[in-house]
Amino acid sequence: MIETERMRIDKWLWVARFFKTRSLAATALASNKIKCNGEHVKPARELKIGDRLDITVCPGVLASVKGEQAAKSASLGAVLAWRTEAEQKRIRHGAAAALLVVQRAGHGRDRAAAWRCWVLGLGRDAWETTLAEAATYLRAAGYGDPITTATEGTT
Repeated sequence: MIETERMRIDKWLWVARFFKTRSLAATALASNKIKCNGEHVKPARELKIGDRLDITVCPGVLASVKGEQAAKSASLGAVLAWRTEAEQKRIRHGAAAALLVVQRAGHGRDRAAAWRCWVLGLGRDAWETTLAEAATYLRAAGYGDPITTATEGTT
């Protein structure tokens, strides 16, 4: 068997760009957000050709993060266009909610209170809030923790 046929699952998730860093992939694995062949696995598990992965970072919530500089210099029209784009993605993917993070102040979950975002969907009109407040609302509604998704920089 050649060496490239096997790789640690956390390393593969990072190399395939499902996660921004290998440690984020390991955290998602440790918190049982990823299944391999229907079973929860540890980060050190060897992934081989033919394995099936189920990745659920935040069920029902689509996250989109705009660059900090772009968000700071964006006009109201640009933000409204981003909102429309995020809502269209939400509908296309069948997600219950979408988060559009438009202003980031630093990195990490401890800075989420300073991040500005729009929450779209959930049977309500879009509203602007902080990412921390949106995460609290979505967790209470049973949608998981969107902060991890947003800090990964997924689009």
